[in-house]
Amino acid sequence: MKLTIATFNIQNKYRIKKYSGIDKYGDHTIELLKFLTNYKIDVLGIQELTKRYQDRLLPILEKKYELAGKYRFTKLGNRIPPFNKFNEATSVISRYKILDTKTIHIPSFPSIPRIITEISIEVDSKRIKVMSTHIDVFSDKIKRKQLEYLVKKLKSEEYPFVLMGDFNATIGDLYFEIFIRRMREMGYKRVEVNEPTHKCRRLPIDHIFIPKSWKIEKARVIHLQNRMSDHKPIIATVSF
Repeated sequence: MKLTIATFNIQNKYRIKKYSGIDKYGDHTIELLKFLTNYKIDVLGIQELTKRYQDRLLPILEKKYELAGKYRFTKLGNRIPPFNKFNEATSVISRYKILDTKTIHIPSFPSIPRIITEISIEVDSKRIKVMSTHIDVFSDKIKRKQLEYLVKKLKSEEYPFVLMGDFNATIGDLYFEIFIRRMREMGYKRVEVNEPTHKCRRLPIDHIFIPKSWKIEKARVIHLQNRMSDHKPIIATVSF
């Protein structure tokens, strides 16, 4: 069975007043749908999804895809300035029926709250969990704490899982190398792409982890011909 998975930080353009996915470069909700369909993506982890963007995205997706994911400050944060600018959802879009979903808050104090969105899907009669997250950008100390939390949580997982998202860390960071090693000890591997996904680093800060037993058929960083985001998405086709 093959599965095409991807992770993409779609960029919260909070400096644009009432950003809804439309800016001077076009309608990014439509571009996101094109991205999903053109690359035949089965499951996409997205980060920095704002309410206005989501409100316009859902009607476009509803015929082919399901979306799950709550906001870091809950729905109330969408109404309270300045929280509404930063009240992003860390979500998962799936072509498969979402069987259940869970929101997990990870240690973030004193920085901005961070979450994991976890869903379950069934592929070829096999139950799989998919998780999308967005690790802190400001503090290496908080990053280490969040990665340590992830390891503890993932150790108890009953079903095989895909973990992906914006980790704001590269394989050149010692604490992230430790995280990769600990994931390997649990039976999971990082999808090996080493092309930068953001201009801030020379190596990717977005990553996908899958079970070691899964075969990676193809994996790459995609250079989209639009200005949907300041990140580049990673796509991997795997078989199991």
